[in-house]
Order: sequence, then C-alpha cells, then structure tokens
Amino acid sequence: MEPENTPAPVVVYFEVRQKDAYRMDSLVVRLDDSQIGGQAQKNLIKLRSGNFFEGVFPGSEGIAHIVTENIKRPAYLSLGTEKSPFLNQYVVFPGDSIKVQLDTYRNQVVFSGPSAPLFRCQRELHLLMAERSFATDIRMGFNSPENLETYLSKEGKRKQFIQSQKQFGSHTHVYVRKEQDLAILESTFSDGYEDRILEVITRYQGILPADRLHIIKANYLGRLRFSRLKTFNNAIAYALRSDDPEHRKVLAAFFKEHDKADIIDDIPEQAIISSPSYQQYLITRARSYAYLHGTSIFAQIRDMPNGTVKDHLAARYICEEFDQLEKGDLKTKEALTFINSPRPKEALEALLSSLGQGQVLQGAVFTGLDGKPMDLSTLKGKVLLLDFWYTGCKACINFFSSRISKIEEHFKDNPTFQMVSISADKDRTRWIRSIESGRYTSHNALNLYTGGKGFQHSFLENMDISAFPRLILVAKDGTIRQAGGLKQPLEDMIKLIEEALPNKNNPDTLTLQ
Repeated sequence: MEPENTPAPVVVYFEVRQKDAYRMDSLVVRLDDSQIGGQAQKNLIKLRSGNFFEGVFPGSEGIAHIVTENIKRPAYLSLGTEKSPFLNQYVVFPGDSIKVQLDTYRNQVVFSGPSAPLFRCQRELHLLMAERSFATDIRMGFNSPENLETYLSKEGKRKQFIQSQKQFGSHTHVYVRKEQDLAILESTFSDGYEDRILEVITRYQGILPADRLHIIKANYLGRLRFSRLKTFNNAIAYALRSDDPEHRKVLAAFFKEHDKADIIDDIPEQAIISSPSYQQYLITRARSYAYLHGTSIFAQIRDMPNGTVKDHLAARYICEEFDQLEKGDLKTKEALTFINSPRPKEALEALLSSLGQGQVLQGAVFTGLDGKPMDLSTLKGKVLLLDFWYTGCKACINFFSSRISKIEEHFKDNPTFQMVSISADKDRTRWIRSIESGRYTSHNALNLYTGGKGFQHSFLENMDISAFPRLILVAKDGTIRQAGGLKQPLEDMIKLIEEALPNKNNPDTLTLQ
C-alpha cells in the first residue's frame, strides 16, 4: 500500500426508515484521520424527506447525500446522533462510496454500493467484539478474603449475590485477587476470539484488497489485545501496590508465556501506522513491560529499535498522555531527537507550539457569574492556575477533591496567587448548580465559564483542550509558564506554583489529610 493515495472524498448515501417515536432529524458525520496529529472532519447534516423518484416514502424516511473533504490516506468514519453513533470508527479509504440504511423498524443496519464488502466485514467484527463484551462477566476484585467477606456482609449483598448465581444470564464475579488473578487471566487470554477474528478476515480474502484487510486485522486484533492487556496490567499493578514479589513472579511468568503468542509478523508497517487501535495495544504492551521491569512507558518505547512504528508510538503516547506526564515537555524534546518520520515529528512540534510556554495569555476571555466578560490578561501581576472542567466529568470531581481543593487551602492567604475555575458547560444554569454542589470548584476560586460556547470556545480550541480536567499555570507577567503535565502528586504541584510566585516565603511542606 502506498503511504499516500490520490486525494479523493468518501461518498455516503444515508437513508433511515424510522418510527415517529424514534425520529432522527439530523446525522452527525465524523471522519478522523488515521495518523497522529491528523485533523478530524465533523459535520451535522440535516436529513431531508425523499420522494417517489428517489425510491423512498416521503414523511416516513429521511435521506442525506454526503461528500467528505478529500482524504489521501485511510480515515475512520462514524455516523450517528450527537450522543450515540450507530457506526463507530469504520476505516474508509480515498474514493470509497457506501450506501447505508438504518432501519428502526427492524433494528438493523444494511450496506450497499461499491464499498459494501468493506463495511460488512467490519460490521461482522464489530458484532463479534460486542458479543465478547456481553459474554464477559463484570469482575470486582478484593485484596483479601476478609475484604470480600466484609463486602458481602453488608445489608442484602450476600442474598443478592447468591440469588444472581442461580439465574441464567450476566453476573458480577467477585473474587480475591491473589487467589484468582491467574485463573481470570487464563480465561481472558484463551477465550478463542482471536481465532474468530482471523476466520472473518480469511473469509474476505479475495473480496477485499490485501492492504485493506491488513488494516482491519490490525484494528480488531489491536482492540482485543488491548482489552486483554488491561486485565493483565490491573493484576500486575495490584501485585506492585501490595508489595507481593511471589505474586509478581507468577504474573511475570504468565506474561512471558502469552506475550509470544501476541507477536504477529504479517501485519505490514504501513497497516500499523494506519491503525490507532493496534498502536494503542503496543503502547499498553509497553506499559506491561514497564510494570514488570520497573521502568517507564516512555523508556520502553524509546528503547525500541528505530523505525516508523516506533516514531508513531512515541508521538501518539506523548500527545495522548501529555497532561499526565512528569516533565512532559522534556520528554517531547527528547523524542524529537530520535523521531525521523515527518508526520509524528510534525505532531510533536505542534504540541510544543500549542503549549505556548512563554507566550502572552491571549484570547482568554470568559464569562463570570455576573454575566459579564472577564479577560484573564487583566490579572497580570498574579500567578494563575487555570482549571478547566465540565459537569459530569468524574475525573474532574476526583481531581478537585484530591488536588485543587488542597491547593486552594495551601495558598488561601497568598494575595499573589489566584485559582481560576473555568467550566466548558454550555448551560449556565447547570454550571451554577455545579458550583453550588462544591464537587467541581469552590467559591474561593474565580469561577468562569465559556459563555455558552462549550468546548468550541476559541481559547480551548487554540490550546487543544479536549481532555478534562486540564490545567494551565500562568506566570505573574501574564505569560504561560506550563500548559501540560501538571497533574502531578500534590506536593509537586505545590512546588511548581511556589516556584512561579514572586515571593518564595511559603513553607515547602504540606500536611496531607
């Protein structure tokens, strides 16, 4: 497969047969670039009524004709509503044409047109992965038999548990980690779904070109193996936290045995760099090695043999995990010393540029509780910690409780520091309710929101703020001091802020509750 194909659009004809109770008036069309740093196309298409000559019944059916912008490499198509896509991340290629019918009467999706085999293959695999998820019991691990017994002794729990085990259907499997971790891993890694994925791929040989099948294969094997390794990583992380060397040895032996089976040599390099799912699996695999060898994920990727895949893995890991990385800017600069592939290099250079260290805070105009605009550049002279969140973000709730609230308490008497809480909520009433709840922010902070623009506020877009919570530290001269990698242990965050303050008279110690 050529790295870059002749640019061409993807053409989609969409038709929905629907009941009035479930009427769809518009269609969200999203097309994501397959490679790190690529741009996404997203459009809201208004459905129109068809007519007799278009082969649809007016009033009961809606249709849309979609021609995307030109693409020159594989991309990922999603179709659906704002809240739920019914086609999610299907790989497409320049020049593909597909007819899609959503039939709400029969609860089915039907494909036709030149690219129908491409979509049917992925639909089969998508349903296969959904079947695996449905067939897998929810698991709840406990650190000791005593902890499990304490949980079951709570009012009604034991009775519910015993009754559920007698019934045919889905169950929640409660277990003691050390006693059953290995058995759970054995069942997870030997569930047979890898062979079933390969069976589907084999059936489409001769129907779909080999280059397309390679990417589809990488996508679904990547998703399966990512899921498996998450289970393993949870187990090994527990063994490390509990300081249990024997259990760690058992898990390490299991990984060594099963990791060999996970090495596939017949997925071409070009297919891997066109498959975010397979790259995510390889990054998760690096996490497993990091746990086992006491190193970092970045070090595992850095020490891989040089090549295009390594370049893409390093760039994807840094771009997606930057806000969690300690000294992420230094790691980004180090990665640029060994990355040779143009696209990953461009993505990391764009990341460093978007962080804006040393740049004057511009366009940071939000709306206050009084409904008036507030330009943060007017707060020059104070060190600002900007905390971006939105209602419903559980990570935002946890981060406020564990970090932000304690930072506020630590600096409450320092007039040169200002905590600024910025919500991406579109609804003003919802934002105010969240402030009053005390779960996302406090009245000690300067509370602002994006004025009804939500995530589309220009400052959020310019700073690439798409994952929450997100923090930005602003120096007293109004320049950005640090715009990523701030989600560190509390003591380290306190230290970073104190280093930015004009007077370093604050104590360096913090009493944790």
